[in-house]
Amino acid sequence: MPFSTDGYRWTPEEGLKTGVPTDAVIVPQSLNIDADTVYDAIVVGAGYAGLRATRDLSLQGHKVLILEGRDRIGGRTCSVKADGYVYEAGGTWVHRNQALVWSEIVRYGFENRLKDSQEFYEGSRCPTAIRNDAVHEVPWTDQTSATGFAKFCNIDGQMGNSVFGLHQPADWLRHEDFIKWDSMSCQDRLDQIKEDLSAEEIEGIIHLLLALSKGPLTRPSYGEVLRWVALSGGNLASMGEHTARWKLADGQTALALAMFDDALKTGNLAYSFSSNVSSVTTEGHITTVTTTAGQSFKTSSVVVAAPLNCLADIQFSPALDQTKAEAIAQGHTNHAYKVCVEAKGKQWRNWMGNAYPHKGVPFLNGDGINPSGNSYLISTPGNYIDPQNEMDKLLEGLQYLHPELEVLRIFGMDYHSHPLSKGGWAVHGPGYVTKYLESLQAPAGNVYFASADWADVWRGFIDGALESGAKAAWSAHKQLRNASS
Repeated sequence: MPFSTDGYRWTPEEGLKTGVPTDAVIVPQSLNIDADTVYDAIVVGAGYAGLRATRDLSLQGHKVLILEGRDRIGGRTCSVKADGYVYEAGGTWVHRNQALVWSEIVRYGFENRLKDSQEFYEGSRCPTAIRNDAVHEVPWTDQTSATGFAKFCNIDGQMGNSVFGLHQPADWLRHEDFIKWDSMSCQDRLDQIKEDLSAEEIEGIIHLLLALSKGPLTRPSYGEVLRWVALSGGNLASMGEHTARWKLADGQTALALAMFDDALKTGNLAYSFSSNVSSVTTEGHITTVTTTAGQSFKTSSVVVAAPLNCLADIQFSPALDQTKAEAIAQGHTNHAYKVCVEAKGKQWRNWMGNAYPHKGVPFLNGDGINPSGNSYLISTPGNYIDPQNEMDKLLEGLQYLHPELEVLRIFGMDYHSHPLSKGGWAVHGPGYVTKYLESLQAPAGNVYFASADWADVWRGFIDGALESGAKAAWSAHKQLRNASS
């Protein structure tokens, strides 16, 4: 099993080590690159948006070069494999109602290879919450979180659905109510209704919002949270089904590799990994893409599939328009990283631990049982801890959620600190989407932009990355086709 230089692993015996075992590492690191070739398209980034653009353009017969700064594919997804088990150290869940990702799952034969993150184990502990530094059990039958979250979202008697025409997402940006709610933070909404909430309901809302957006609650747009709920069917249980239940048994890396191999088999693909892009310069009909190592490649079109918070590290010439530049400078607000925990025993399989205030880890959720008979748990904390430099604080934060939790192993990815992500999935601030989304989506001449961070529908999700990559690929294909006709 190859090791990526990304991420980290920890055990009590060996301590903290850099790198994780994953099939996502591409060997050899480069193939068929030629500085004298004028490629039809260069794709910057090998996450899902970049892979979709690469695959689609290659299948259309275009000569494509993909440049990726990491040593692996997948971007903010990465399946770690250890002792016969898959630990998802990045984006994980899919749903049949997420049309773009489901079509890829069916295309590559994974539709009968799903696992249920919420499958119930009879011997599991019930959820707990920390109150006044003590562990309190929350019965499975407790509906406080659901009732509180319903009050939080029910602005119209329809859980926000009146704001979102699911078949006309572009209209959201001009919907008077969406503009209103997008201008508010989640904290603004909580302050607006707090007199109608019990202390337990407020606690439940905060726990949920910390899981969704990392906090503080002044950061995320309330309109963006409403969008997630509306897309999922309008209630908390359905949102859990859509966003945190079904995962690929073989891991997200297996799907990403299937897409990459599809492009490779066309014979139209060249690639270079560990090649970070520093500049994109267009003169006339030709664009030159230059790496930080000083390599330059020429192309007729470019798809920049880098995360929003990394676009400022690429120098564009001509300069990007003012609105797009403002959007890039502001970026999104989710400074998350991913923690995969192996804990001793099966009793943590369905346990959910929450804490607010917390010691750097607001929550930890059971996700499976590995072949050793131990529980697999996950968390995506915000930038409260630097895990690769403060492992003692990470362990303290995990232990605080339940003193009986015995941590045997950790795999993790610090997406917040990584220079090629600078954050987790996109969570936009108040007013950001209304002001900047269309500008982020717009091309700059023959340079197209693709990322889940500015997708129309499942923004921040794997499905959104595939949507954005497909659109960018089609736009580049049309440009290339028109130029040759």
